[in-house]
Parts: sequence; C-alpha cells; structure tokens
Amino acid sequence: MKNNKRNKKRLSSLVLLLLLTVIMMSTATYAWFTANKTVTIESIDVNVATSSGLQISTDAANWKTKISNSDITAGYTGSVNEFTSEMKPVSTNGDVDTTTGYMKMYSGNVIANAAGDFILTSEALTDHIVNETNAGNYIAFDVFLKTEDINKPIYLTVDSNVIPKKTDAGAAGVDTGLKNAARVGFVVEGTGTTTDSAATLRALKGATKKTVTIWEPNADSHTANGVAAAAQYYATTTLVAGTGNDTLVYSGIKAAITDGILLAKTNPTDNASSFETISDTSGIAKLVSTIANPTAYTQLMTLPQGVTKIRVYLWVEGNDVDCENNASGSNITYNIVLSQKSEA
Repeated sequence: MKNNKRNKKRLSSLVLLLLLTVIMMSTATYAWFTANKTVTIESIDVNVATSSGLQISTDAANWKTKISNSDITAGYTGSVNEFTSEMKPVSTNGDVDTTTGYMKMYSGNVIANAAGDFILTSEALTDHIVNETNAGNYIAFDVFLKTEDINKPIYLTVDSNVIPKKTDAGAAGVDTGLKNAARVGFVVEGTGTTTDSAATLRALKGATKKTVTIWEPNADSHTANGVAAAAQYYATTTLVAGTGNDTLVYSGIKAAITDGILLAKTNPTDNASSFETISDTSGIAKLVSTIANPTAYTQLMTLPQGVTKIRVYLWVEGNDVDCENNASGSNITYNIVLSQKSEA
C-alpha cells in the first residue's frame, strides 16, 4: 500500500510538472522566432517616393517619382533584385562584400542546448533573385537617384515609416510589434553623371561599410512581449512597453556562428568576433533612428550631383528585442519618402 501511495504521489508530481511545463511553453516569449513558430511575414508592400527635384529609377533609364513592388521585381537585365513576400529574421552589422557591393546578411537559428538554454547559430546569406522555388529571407534591390544639386542633403520625410499593412478597406492593420524590428539599409555603390549610359550606372558597385546607412524606424517603440524578451534573453530591464522610449543600442551579426552562443551573450562584449554594436556614433555604418510618428524630417545622407546607385535592403533584425514569436505572422508596409528639402 505504501508503495502504491508513493507511486501515486510521484505520478501526481510528474503530471503537475508536465502541466507547468506546458503552461510555461505556451506563455513564454522567444527571441528570433524560435520553437518552430510561424517565422514568415506574409504580404509585404514597398513604396519608395521622392520629392523636391529628386528622381528615382530601378533601371537607370526610366525615371519617375515613385516606385513600388512591380518596379522592383522588374529591375533591369542583370539586376539581382531579391523581392520576396515572406521574410525571415536576419542580422547584419552593415559590412559590405567589396567584390559584389552587397551588404553581408546572416540568418539566425535558435535551438535549446543540452542544459535547456537557447543558443544562436547563423550562416552567411547571399543576395539572389527569388522565385517560387527559392524563397528569400529579406528584400534587396537597386535604385538610382538623380539630382542636379551638388552635395545636397537627403532627408526622410514624416511620411517615411514602417507600419502594419492596412486592410483592403483602408483600416489600420493588426499591430503585432513586428514593425519595431524592421530595418532599411541604404548601400551607396557610387555616382555617375547624368550623361552616363544606363549600363555604366548599373555597373557601379563601389560600396564599403562607410557608405552604408541603416535606418531604424519605430526605434522608440516596444511591445510588452518585446520588453519580456529583452529581460529574459538580453538582460535588459529598463524598457517599458509603448512609444516614447529611448533608442536601444543593439548588436548585429558580423560573422557566421557555428558554435551556438547563448542569447544573453549575443553582443560584442561577450563575443566580439561575431557581433558589432550598431549605433549612430559607431563611425562606420551610420545608424539613423526615428520615432514611430516623426514630426520633422530626418537627414539620411548627402548625395553628390549626378546619378547615384543605391542598393536598398529591407529586413527584420533578429537581434532586436521585439523580434519574438508573438510578432511573427503579420503583414507590414515599408514607406520610404526622400526629399532634398529639410521640411515640407
């Protein structure tokens, strides 16, 4: 009898432990979209517009004031425009492959180690043309900006943002916080004259890390789940949910990670060979952070006179605290509006 009672107590304890484990797994916030949750962002809209004398093109031959998804997918003969309707979290420190002119991007994979702690591994990605059988992780495409002015500052207008995709009826879309982890990279490949041939302009690929600008929209916004992820995995306990927060310094991946690194140590202090701090004072790849609803134009870069080729990258930064399971599976829209004027 005693053995039966002891076994029943042990069984009850095991059942209780199992129930607690299930509850913990169902409520936990995971970084980098772990635990085989939905990892894709479906249906992405991209709109890039110019004003105040700026002209834009996706082929250096046909000029307009606004481009969209169809222009990007069309590109030009020989372009490697990576446009996908489904993204997965990636990371970068803004470094450039000087042979191709492409920014170096890295995937991320989070699994549990033998101790039950989550660790991150990553591998280098290559820009490629995406088709139905070869889904991409991020968006990358070439644009050409034409200006007649010399060394003219270029600004992001107050209409520049990353927001949840609106419904067909025009209502606000469901906000899971995914927009808070969005990034846009502008990789300047070089400048030619307005009389250069399209072929000459398309061939420009002289980008270096110093010619890269990374824009972080919604830098002041965090969800409650993002705040929880920051505390659980990144030992950051100063964040609060909502908008109006201070900009959070984050670290981008700068090399493939074969041996798993604990999420709490995905930073240059603990792993300098794999991560680099991304900030507006780094002095290399420039970081431009804006708030969720800017009321003033923000200077992005300075362009010389002529036609400048820029490779644009759109991605979800895996090492952002708001890149967690609850944010996945939603739709977002990137609106990039550039102006030569500093205000409307």
